[in-house]
Amino acid sequence: MDDHIWFTRKARIFASERLLSNNKHSQYILIYYSLLNVIISIYSTKYELILGESTSLHLIIMATSILVLSLIVSNMDYKRKALEFKDNYINLQLLLEDKSIHISLKWKKYCELLKQTDNHAHIDDLMFRVLNRHTLTSRKPMKREIAHVYLYRLAKQIILALIYLWPLFAIFTL
Repeated sequence: MDDHIWFTRKARIFASERLLSNNKHSQYILIYYSLLNVIISIYSTKYELILGESTSLHLIIMATSILVLSLIVSNMDYKRKALEFKDNYINLQLLLEDKSIHISLKWKKYCELLKQTDNHAHIDDLMFRVLNRHTLTSRKPMKREIAHVYLYRLAKQIILALIYLWPLFAIFTL
């Protein structure tokens, strides 16, 4: 029973951290794209053809894209979900530490806590188990799970780099 609570708690900690990271990067990207759009707009008042003959069209498309992305990001509500996970993993810790309640009541409270928030993603559980595999006594990850986590982390870094670099690449290749 305590194993279930402990692993769920750890996965929810990783879920909270993942969502906070998503929130941070999405905010940075929106600010970065908006700043680039403003800089190019100001610069285009002096050099009208900075992005070719369709500079105005490019700027309108970029501004509209930023607006749509900001609406999508705000609806994702990463920060609120991260805080819900945090409250949940704190309550799971309290349940784990409470040695005075019977196992059936503990199981019932555990199930109630699970219902309070969305479930964490499978990658959150894998990330915890892979990154802490040397100290685990149960649920040690298999080699394919270890590979999955490291490929996930690599893919995430590559995607973030491409998202940050894409506007610069687009500007300098026009």
